[in-house]
Amino acid sequence: MLRENNRGAALLTLIMAIVIFGTLALAVHAFLSQNIASGVVMLDRARALYLAEAGTSDSFWELKYGEKLYGGSGRPHGQIAPRTVTFDDGSSGSYEAYKETPFVTSAGTMNGLERNILIEITAEKAQGYALFTSDEKDVTFMRSTGIAGDMYANGNVTIRKPTMIREDRVTLFLPEGNKAHYTTGQLFPFITVHTAPGNPCLDTSWYDALIARASAEPGGGMSIGSLQLGDSMFVNGDLTIADNSVVTAAAASSVVAVTGTITAGARTSIGDGIWFVAQDGITLSTRVTIGMTTGKSGNVCYAGHGAIDVGSRSTVNGSLIAVDKVVLRSMTRVNGLVYCGGTLRVVPGKVKMKGAAWVFGLESNQAPETTEILYQRGYVPEPLPPGLVPPGGTRITRVPNSWKEV
Repeated sequence: MLRENNRGAALLTLIMAIVIFGTLALAVHAFLSQNIASGVVMLDRARALYLAEAGTSDSFWELKYGEKLYGGSGRPHGQIAPRTVTFDDGSSGSYEAYKETPFVTSAGTMNGLERNILIEITAEKAQGYALFTSDEKDVTFMRSTGIAGDMYANGNVTIRKPTMIREDRVTLFLPEGNKAHYTTGQLFPFITVHTAPGNPCLDTSWYDALIARASAEPGGGMSIGSLQLGDSMFVNGDLTIADNSVVTAAAASSVVAVTGTITAGARTSIGDGIWFVAQDGITLSTRVTIGMTTGKSGNVCYAGHGAIDVGSRSTVNGSLIAVDKVVLRSMTRVNGLVYCGGTLRVVPGKVKMKGAAWVFGLESNQAPETTEILYQRGYVPEPLPPGLVPPGGTRITRVPNSWKEV
């Protein structure tokens, strides 16, 4: 009887041990399975975040350089169509990005788990360039030349010393492979541009229509002295403004369009809000003043052919827009925008431009001595004169510390 009791106790103990160890085994298995699953989820979360980061990077690249990374998908720059990424272990996920100014948002997905991140961007129009030259020739800045602001040159740059170009006041952009040096051989700091910004350009349709309207007038030139203009004046021929004249606009603005040339005599003063549109060029004699409000007069001088030639000691408050050429003579001051589809000729002798200069090229491929080009944001008109497209479109930068998960 005692043996049977011992056998029963042993059996009961064995059964209890099996139950206990089985329970422990199940607990350990569940624990390990949970940890493994948790590890997989954590890996998926990390990879989803990496994928979302890839989307913002691709989006930012497209916005910055104005190109599609993966061919013409029909989507605007900055919008990335869903893309699949395969990791080293064979697993795959996807990302896509969309732009909602001023933010770029991207979604990364891994095994059904999605994470979204957002960065803020700023879009600065490239009219922030103090100087933009489009031709591919090398440019030399002579002694005592001064630049302040962003500058783009489509060739190599040489800077002669002594110079007023301070490295802390200029950001120089050059195409990939080009360099900027002082004549001593020392490298001038610059930023390599892998994709060249678009050149400034001009649609002349608006000005052509005004000149066509002038051609409907009776032929023959006109000479005027001091005068208050109405809304418009059309001349089928040349227009000459006598020395010492004062020309103003009766209204907020006035347009003078001629099929020939416009010549302003010495010491002529032109009031605010007056637009000169000439088919064959504009000549300003010595000590001519265009616009009475420094840099914000709203004046425009446009030449369809020939040159805009600004005489010595003259001051232009406004925009000079020439399809061909602009000439600035000694002691000239331009407070505004200079655009020419050909060359800018600067005669040595303390010429100062405050605003911006967007040109195809510089005459003799050099900025003469004692010339200053200083970027002045408020002096570049907003909006730009009709038909004028700024260089480069838009420059995109990330706002520091703007990254966040949404």
